[in-house]
Amino acid sequence: MLQGLLPELQRMNVEVELAVGPGLTQEGEGPGWFARRGIPVHVVPHLVREVSPRSDLAAARALIRLLRQGGYDVVHSHTSKAGFLGRLAGRWVGVPAVYSPHGNFFFGYFDRIVGRLFTALERVAARWSARIIVPSGVERDAYLEHRVGQPEQYVTIPNAVNLSGWPLAAESSPGLGTRVCFVGRLEAVKGPQVLLEALPAVRDAIPRLHVCIVGDGSLRRELEARAKEQMPGVVRFEGHRERVADYLCESDVVAVPSLNEGFGLVALEALAVGRPVVASRVGGLVEVLDDGRMGRLVPPGDATALATALVGLLNDGETRRRLSAAGPRWVRQRYSVETMARRTLEVYGCVLGEGEPGMDVP
Repeated sequence: MLQGLLPELQRMNVEVELAVGPGLTQEGEGPGWFARRGIPVHVVPHLVREVSPRSDLAAARALIRLLRQGGYDVVHSHTSKAGFLGRLAGRWVGVPAVYSPHGNFFFGYFDRIVGRLFTALERVAARWSARIIVPSGVERDAYLEHRVGQPEQYVTIPNAVNLSGWPLAAESSPGLGTRVCFVGRLEAVKGPQVLLEALPAVRDAIPRLHVCIVGDGSLRRELEARAKEQMPGVVRFEGHRERVADYLCESDVVAVPSLNEGFGLVALEALAVGRPVVASRVGGLVEVLDDGRMGRLVPPGDATALATALVGLLNDGETRRRLSAAGPRWVRQRYSVETMARRTLEVYGCVLGEGEPGMDVP
């Protein structure tokens, strides 16, 4: 998301700077990528993903110093951990804060006790938020259901993909499909374990099945061992890759079996390059796939339903061709970087008293 948003805001004559932790690698959004495009990057050494009171306090102090020195008009914080600390720093210094959650943690991330703690922190930090930007109405409703913020704080702006330099996949084969791709963190909430549970049934129906898994995480060793034992030679693990478009293009179907998903950027990227998607009916994936009209939606955690949907699409070349042709058009119409940046700039203007953005993007 930031790869599209920040350069586009810069093109719109907005002065943007980025503060990140040392481990920012998600979707290739490393500090060097932004620095090469003239966006100043401030690396905050103690801004780490894990909860650590000592590191978190040091990160908060560093962000407070940065905001005091930088003369910023708005602080826009992203994700739960950085989102809390960024808003805390903004509150401390008196800089208005905008928050983009990038998915919710109400299900699939933490156990019940930790989940309650994070919910309580989100409720507190919502009071420090001038606006909360969510990528889908589903995510907005989830936050409001858990009493995080007030309805008037929320603005729905769908995420986008910057298609500049991205390839467009070759026309989908009219015959039998054999290649499935998964891109994402190898963590339970993203559902790679559900995909592996589904694959034996898919292989039974598609004997020449090949599966490519792109990503890394705490489940990788377990998943590799399981795949080697149950389906030797079928599943290939590529690890983390900054450029995922080529892997999506090489597939016949992209699987997104998440248990919880605020938006579903990988599904959007697959549609953008012209590849059909089978995804869980959770969060923003429902909107990205237009309630199933742009792909196939299955119940989350249901390996049998996932296998059935994958086999159905792999066997149906005509449907794959139709979805592959429709995907790029759908993304260009609704999920352009220009629209995302323009709407985000409207939010900044509202925060600074220069107007009022609408709640939703049509």
